[in-house]
Amino acid sequence: MRKVELRMNEEYKYKIIKKLVETNGNKQRAAVTLKRSIRQIDRMIAGYKEYGKAFFVHGNRDRKPKHALTDDFKTEIELLYINKYFDCTYTKFTEFLETSFIKCEFNNCKVSGCNFAENRLYNVGFVETNASYINFSMASIENILFKNTGLKSSYFQETKIKNLYFENSDLTGARFFKTSLKGIDLSSSKIEGIAISIEDIKGAIIDQFQATDLLYLIGVKIK
Repeated sequence: MRKVELRMNEEYKYKIIKKLVETNGNKQRAAVTLKRSIRQIDRMIAGYKEYGKAFFVHGNRDRKPKHALTDDFKTEIELLYINKYFDCTYTKFTEFLETSFIKCEFNNCKVSGCNFAENRLYNVGFVETNASYINFSMASIENILFKNTGLKSSYFQETKIKNLYFENSDLTGARFFKTSLKGIDLSSSKIEGIAISIEDIKGAIIDQFQATDLLYLIGVKIK
């Protein structure tokens, strides 16, 4: 029998689900720990029971996506930040009119509901930040990193995107209209309930559990 070797993040998921099954544990707690929905946890349980450890091997392993950012480039973006805003709070619905944000970082900030529409953002990072309901409509964003950031119900309409990176962020209910996510890696983030067209999601990088959540785009229902 072929030995299955898992990477660190795959091994982490495997151990959580294995313990959950063996101890008949709490699904809700596992969902919070893995940042997945209960439905996704159920699929992991079913996959574990049928395929064991092999189920947790990512299908795109060792295949570097054509449009994915390199680790060096992501590091370069982080090092380019000049202005760092820590623990800042902007009033909800604050509007930044005809503003450019260049080489800056929002760290542990609250920018929920802020309007960045038609602005330019270049080499900007949002880290551990609450950015729910944020509006990037018709903005130009390049070399942008969202890390451990809440983007629930965020709004991207006709947004010009280049080198956008999401890491362990929450895009639940985010809306993308005429905004292509081709080459964007969403696999470590929550994307439940996002509103997007088939054309705009084409070429995005997702995991097997997220794929089933997007079946509604082609009219498929899972019982």
